[in-house]
Amino acid sequence: MRPKCNQAVTLFSPEGRLPQVEYAVNSVKKGSTVVGIRCFNCVVMALEQKVPLPMQMERSLPRIFPVDENVMMTYAGMAPDGRVLLARARSECKKLRTLHGGSLSVKQVTEYIADLQLKHTQAPDCRPFGVSCLVGGFDPNLKPRLYQTDPYGNYYEYKAWAIGRSEETVQAYLETVFTTDFVPNRHRAIKLAIDALLLVCQPENKNFEVVLLKRNNHFVRLDAEIVAEYVNSMDESAEG
Repeated sequence: MRPKCNQAVTLFSPEGRLPQVEYAVNSVKKGSTVVGIRCFNCVVMALEQKVPLPMQMERSLPRIFPVDENVMMTYAGMAPDGRVLLARARSECKKLRTLHGGSLSVKQVTEYIADLQLKHTQAPDCRPFGVSCLVGGFDPNLKPRLYQTDPYGNYYEYKAWAIGRSEETVQAYLETVFTTDFVPNRHRAIKLAIDALLLVCQPENKNFEVVLLKRNNHFVRLDAEIVAEYVNSMDESAEG
């Protein structure tokens, strides 16, 4: 029989752990690899799209979304959980804009999402969210920001980061190539993100979703043809 602490969300194990939250973290590590990079004039997010099933009509649903004019987010782990957090964050941003005519900063949006994840580790009638989120955008002073949340309710700020199935490999790569606070331009940031994903993607699947949030709050989802051009140019460079 499994110990009760393994079944209850709010009970600590004798070792001081929360097993149910650890299971949620394991769910994150089974999700698609996601990369976020801060650039001087934009924030770039990219992820590996799953290989479609033979009978599947849609190749892949988008996984990177605008939250507000100045903020976007994505997630790794259980997609339905990520959509719930996205909807709640959007609702909070809309409420503030309606009542006060202003917008939340990137950090405030991140704190709101992290608080929701924390509450789901403390209530006995719900389970933890099985996702980690990357939240990026621009503050009112136009400084780019990139944050990560986890199922425990923690959040951290990064220059560049990765979550999901192969996060440790990609994080190690980013640490070796990221030597400044900001990547100088968006083309370099896109190349870094795709190069990081190419390290861990399946050989038969080089289909990536790439999104930019520019300093003017312009949310841009790159066409598949443009992403393919980046991938092909990097493949040619590697062969040469």
